[in-house]
Amino acid sequence: MPVALEQVEPTIEVTDSPEEVAFGEEMTVRGSVAADGTGAGDVPVAVEVDGQHLGTTTTDANGAYELTTTLPAEAASGDNTVDVTIPVGDRALAGTSTSAPITVAETDSALTLNAQPTGENNLEVTGRLTTANGEGINGQPITVRVGGSSVATLETADDGAYEGEVPLDQIEGTGERTDVEVVAVYNDGGNVRNSQATAEVTIDEEAEPDGLIAILGVVFVSLLELFGIHTPDIDLGEQSFGLVHWLVLLAFAIGLPISSYPLVRYFESDDDDDEPETEDTERARDTAPQPDDEPVNISLDEARTLIEGDPKRAVKLAYTIVRAELAEHTDETARTHREFYQACQSNGFSNEELAALETLTDQYEHAAFAERPVSTTKAEQAIDTARQFIT
Repeated sequence: MPVALEQVEPTIEVTDSPEEVAFGEEMTVRGSVAADGTGAGDVPVAVEVDGQHLGTTTTDANGAYELTTTLPAEAASGDNTVDVTIPVGDRALAGTSTSAPITVAETDSALTLNAQPTGENNLEVTGRLTTANGEGINGQPITVRVGGSSVATLETADDGAYEGEVPLDQIEGTGERTDVEVVAVYNDGGNVRNSQATAEVTIDEEAEPDGLIAILGVVFVSLLELFGIHTPDIDLGEQSFGLVHWLVLLAFAIGLPISSYPLVRYFESDDDDDEPETEDTERARDTAPQPDDEPVNISLDEARTLIEGDPKRAVKLAYTIVRAELAEHTDETARTHREFYQACQSNGFSNEELAALETLTDQYEHAAFAERPVSTTKAEQAIDTARQFIT
């Protein structure tokens, strides 16, 4: 014969908790759970501060509980509460909760930044977010701005370090050297104070000779070397020619090479189909539509199996899968990865989705265009980011 159990409303108390706590500091919360005046054992108890889950423990045979943990950076500073809850409602005991006051103190932060051009029209960015005493702050977003524009959001690791490559496609040169201001910003609220770091980066752009002067330079430098003529170099920064080289080029530039016209035309005809690549053609290549050389009928789980053997392909597959998933919600004329991201910005995606897509796009750019290898950790992060979009 079935027996009906009557649910009992328990009481829960916080008997001991700190009055004040700061980021990373150890804190212990103690209390008890009772039902009808008797300690209730084996009852789960969850502890939170400002909605941030600190951990779950279980009462002992006498109904006592104790949880020791550390405060995360996300909990808001100022007057707050420690919230203790019995997260059940379908057992003999009903769910219930209580709270105790606590003050969350602010913690100063320090942010470092190092930025170096990679030679692939990208910028390698590294740095570390720490407290004033050097303790790393993990899991925090770092916004990278180049020339005043936000180009990437990176996340700190367990030791507070962050790294990534950000594109410089939107930075147009102002000559042979371009000075760019790179700023890393930590501004995520919580109980850790904001901080930022700035670096000035000079991007060298190779100035290449073209047209008739370039052809003459190649021809006569080769002839001089053939006859064993070696002259001191004149250092002109981006290029260096011997003194005799420059005299010969000057002479031919003012009319003397007329007798060599057939030879010049021979070299020009050979080079017609092999023009030197300029910064503009490099940028056109980097922003051109990418071929659909990856299958879209592969799952993220299958892409994950490639991480150990081919992490770059795993990242590209993750991006391809997400792009196929989101294609119906975007402007179908968007072709490049950056155009696709901009299309998503104007099609009602949430800030959280756009941040995740921007991170995945940055990871795709690294995998598709950078010479540096992709680590298995970065590939796993790309798969995890992609999974946010797959239902």
